[in-house]
Amino acid sequence: MPIDFFFNALAADQREQAVAVILSGTGSDGTEGLSAIKDNDGFAMVPSPESAQFDSMPRSAIDAGLADIVGTAKDLAKNIMKYSNHSHCALTPAKKTTSETNPQSPSEHIITLIRDRTGNDFSLNKNNTINRRIERRMELHQIERTCLYLRYLRDNPQGIDLLFKELLIGVTYFFHDEDLWE
Repeated sequence: MPIDFFFNALAADQREQAVAVILSGTGSDGTEGLSAIKDNDGFAMVPSPESAQFDSMPRSAIDAGLADIVGTAKDLAKNIMKYSNHSHCALTPAKKTTSETNPQSPSEHIITLIRDRTGNDFSLNKNNTINRRIERRMELHQIERTCLYLRYLRDNPQGIDLLFKELLIGVTYFFHDEDLWE
């Protein structure tokens, strides 16, 4: 499984800057590595199974819920370019607008969707953290308004699952950092 080894190394080195693409292949190679990419807030793309020469690897990644973007090879290339040209939301503080402080804002509705689907309530989390993660997912899907992203999530429950995973804080690295403990 050389591709899993490569994706694991990429995830460890580049963390949220990592971009992984599985194009075609047989078996489930790459799925474990994509999981590492996603655990580090990286970005994963796969071709739609019908557009891949061999659909097992892309299908495995999709079935595991690891693909941020699914499309033709041409679509994936365009998304790589768009993704590389955007600054990472995780590095830029979210701008708070008056509509986002309203209890009925799209962000609040998104938090409710996550709670209803997963049973996890993020309403007491820091708004900046939540908004940065929502903005990052919006950039990945090229959605410019939070209300449109809310509509997208209502129509695509897998998108709620991916946002939920992105909102989880990976604390395991904290406990493995010996210098931090000293």
